[in-house]
Amino acid sequence: MKQVFTSAGYSQSNGKIERFIRSIKTECIRRTAILFISDARKQIDNYIKYYNYKRLHSAIFYITPYDILTGRIDEIISERNKKLLQARMKRISIYKGMNETTLQIDK
Repeated sequence: MKQVFTSAGYSQSNGKIERFIRSIKTECIRRTAILFISDARKQIDNYIKYYNYKRLHSAIFYITPYDILTGRIDEIISERNKKLLQARMKRISIYKGMNETTLQIDK
């Protein structure tokens, strides 16, 4: 890590790093016992890799930062929308089938 000072009067950058540090504390450091500095470095390194490559971020449409940086946002959202449409169509067909069954039982 490298110490960086934020610009005076620019609270957005300070808030971003504070949120990142809070995430590291709650999702990484406080979940395990750390006995040595080498353990802490290894766990934080693993967490940062997870944070950037696997963790879905609500602020960026539940996509990983790596996918955003590599320009996969449109591809991921398109695939997600296809899956949502398929699920919606499946629910509609199940619902129609249930209604037809109840209509036959009622007769």
